[in-house]
Amino acid sequence: MHNKLIRTRHGALFILVGLAFPLAGCVTMGGGAQSAVLRAKDKVAPALVHIRPVKEVFSRGERQEVSLIGSGFLISPDGYVVTNEHVAGQSEMVKCVLSDKTQVDAEVVGTDPYTDLAVLKLRVDRQLPHVSFGSSAALEAGDMVLALGSPQGLARSVSLGIVSVTDRYLEDSRLRLAPYNNWIQTDAAINPGNSGGPLVNLRGEVVGVNARVLRGAENVGFAIPSDVAREVVE
Repeated sequence: MHNKLIRTRHGALFILVGLAFPLAGCVTMGGGAQSAVLRAKDKVAPALVHIRPVKEVFSRGERQEVSLIGSGFLISPDGYVVTNEHVAGQSEMVKCVLSDKTQVDAEVVGTDPYTDLAVLKLRVDRQLPHVSFGSSAALEAGDMVLALGSPQGLARSVSLGIVSVTDRYLEDSRLRLAPYNNWIQTDAAINPGNSGGPLVNLRGEVVGVNARVLRGAENVGFAIPSDVAREVVE
């Protein structure tokens, strides 16, 4: 901190400390925490899937195919992928891009609109990197988490934040999106395209499935708890 002496017209001396305020607002991450973030990212990133479902819609009585963008993650070496139901449900076909930029087709093998979860099966004949579910029940407010996915179509993106609330209930009769979920609230940036991507703890375990944001707010996002996702997926 650098103080500055100033003299008034009457000769009195004062210390100008305003220069210290910008420094007080700076937050730096310790080396240990940064290393943990990098390890978690490196563990999960190979299992990320960029999802491009094609859905059939009708506009003015005409059938149209609309391509959307979402995210997902591999949970088995033989190609099972978890995502959101609102991303892949009722899709005519699903194109997936893996972390190595390989594009493969996928089949929707299961959906649950009540928890907004879906499972895809990639059409592959090789072993793939995958991740494991951690315990969302072990989360506490203040825990650091990473949100991974394809915000606005930008694949392989990572954002960092904390868990704000572990069991947020959202009563929203207008959206009717998974009305029975208690959500993990986080300030890790979640944007359109992140839906279906993993929320990850610093051990590289999936503790949530990114699903929605609060419109009109900054970095107020919500994820489906992993304990719910694991049960529904199985």
